[in-house]
Amino acid sequence: MKKIADALVEIIEANASLRFGFHYQILNLTQTAHFLKPLVEARTMKEVGISALVMALSRYQKQRATALSADRFQIDQIRVHHNLVSFTWPKSEQIHRLVGTCFKIVEAEAGFLTLSEGMNEITLITERRFVEPIQETMDLPATVASHQMAGIGVKFSKRYLNQPGLLHLILQQVAFQGINVLEVASTATEFVVYVHEEDAPLTFDSIYQRFCTRD
Repeated sequence: MKKIADALVEIIEANASLRFGFHYQILNLTQTAHFLKPLVEARTMKEVGISALVMALSRYQKQRATALSADRFQIDQIRVHHNLVSFTWPKSEQIHRLVGTCFKIVEAEAGFLTLSEGMNEITLITERRFVEPIQETMDLPATVASHQMAGIGVKFSKRYLNQPGLLHLILQQVAFQGINVLEVASTATEFVVYVHEEDAPLTFDSIYQRFCTRD
């Protein structure tokens, strides 16, 4: 049967927010114990008392608490893509075909483009200079459009691919600044956060200072 301390370590180490809270000692341990109680009981298969959890959390905070710091996660590259626009259409075969045409238009000019497809929608993000040809190509008006966007793209090493909470930690830095994230996109080792153009400098600085510089 799994011990309480072992279950807590597994839960905390897999959650970037909890690691951050313990690292900076900003968590109320009693409230955290109430929050973690059902998770710990599911792993240990037994009822766990709050006082026992608080004691275990206190020991963890003193002995093993770590955050995903710059020493554990370092961004290799970061850049800003300015003057972007975003269009979203309902997904259909017709839209697929027309979006494919838009892709070829942007590709021919070596432009920036991101395509995202959900269950019911397709979103295209590209440079503002392509607005006119895209609007001429698409038969249907976009259901949602944004014309003042910027993308902050980061590239990181493949060794971080199995790091729990990696993308969450990047978004956490943006959220702490109260910045509204409009869209996100990712590949295996790249992640792009799309924000309003006016928020681009603060977004860049927040990510850069956290993951691209060392103390």
